Amino acid sequence: MPHVGLLLNKPTLTFDNGEFGSKGWRLSFKSELANAWHQQVELTTDDKFEDLDGTVAFEDADGSEAYKGHGKGSLTFWKGRDDPIDGRPPAYLATIRMPSTDLARLTQTIIDGLPLRSVNIDVPIEYGWQPDGSGKKWDNAANPAVAIEGYRLFFGEAEEEEVLPDPPETAIDHTPKILAELRNVGRTLNYLLYAVIAGAVLIAWSH
Repeated sequence: MPHVGLLLNKPTLTFDNGEFGSKGWRLSFKSELANAWHQQVELTTDDKFEDLDGTVAFEDADGSEAYKGHGKGSLTFWKGRDDPIDGRPPAYLATIRMPSTDLARLTQTIIDGLPLRSVNIDVPIEYGWQPDGSGKKWDNAANPAVAIEGYRLFFGEAEEEEVLPDPPETAIDHTPKILAELRNVGRTLNYLLYAVIAGAVLIAWSH
């Protein structure tokens, strides 16, 4: 089963009342594609998955009815809307449904200081031709919502990349003082050259 890896940012815990009454707690994260090269997802719309605004939400599965075919959750694509008043960019929402006790345990783990760093979601999309499985295809035009058939959570602090400082640049001083000294050296060399030429002429005439 192809999977999509998503990096998660700081969480927000809300209570979703829904349109027709209480739906329960939701733990939401802004997200982005993890390792865009290896996890690349090709869309049939004119959008790039790695450029979409992303959200991963963990919902209380006991707080509302599970909709057909999406018992564990869904990955949904939302078209952008070009409206000066109510516009929005294209986006995706990965909704993961879990029992109340599991959601409470996950929330408490994060509160206790262990961050949820990323999540892999298993979705029924196609593999591309790449032998390492990096190319994936999602016909989001025909199927804007696909079922999440499994998921794996990864905890811990993100590893920071070592940033090496830039090598120092060679400084060239162009101040007037330095330029004046260089001109003086140039004039001195010219005087010496003239003296050598004059001496050679005198020696030639004396013979």
